Amino acid sequence: MDAIFNSVTALAKGADESMRKQIINGLRDLSYSIETPDDTVTRIWSGHLISATVRTAINLKLFNHLADSQTPLDLPKLSDLTKANPVLLGRLCRCLAAHAMIKETALDEYAATNITRALATPGNQGCIKH
Repeated sequence: MDAIFNSVTALAKGADESMRKQIINGLRDLSYSIETPDDTVTRIWSGHLISATVRTAINLKLFNHLADSQTPLDLPKLSDLTKANPVLLGRLCRCLAAHAMIKETALDEYAATNITRALATPGNQGCIKH
């Protein structure tokens, strides 16, 4: 698996925009082709869940807090920054991490990813919220 991952990563780094899109589409198609029927149904019915979760995270400025931090933030710190209930925020963060929107670096500790940083920009947030 590591060899495949490294090959795709190297290919993507040297790719122009057209090739990058081909790689993304090819990997998506490969992922779908090896799904079980249960995987497919779960992916489809959970689409609305991730959309609502992302909107909630935007409203809490969760992506902004993580993107602004140079180090991972633990749940108590995130709860303090967002003013969100820590139990609810933990569930939200685990959902976001499961969908690669943020990275869980340790138990109840989270860091920004390229997706987090994209979702921390006002223009992208506006596209999702409206």
